[in-house]
Amino acid sequence: MADNVLGSSSGWWIDDVGHPVRDAVVAFNQLVAADAAFVSTAMPFREGVLFSTKARGDVQTLN
Repeated sequence: MADNVLGSSSGWWIDDVGHPVRDAVVAFNQLVAADAAFVSTAMPFREGVLFSTKARGDVQTLN
């Protein structure tokens, strides 16, 4: 689980392209989402919470 995956009260939000913290968070989000061993979902609680669990067996994804 990761917190602040969509923004932070410290002054950045996910659409603040070029903000160094935002860019690092986007890189982290993309790294987690690209790992086929995990199923991940970001939920819009607070500033965004990412839930991820190790996949077992065949995993179906919605595209």
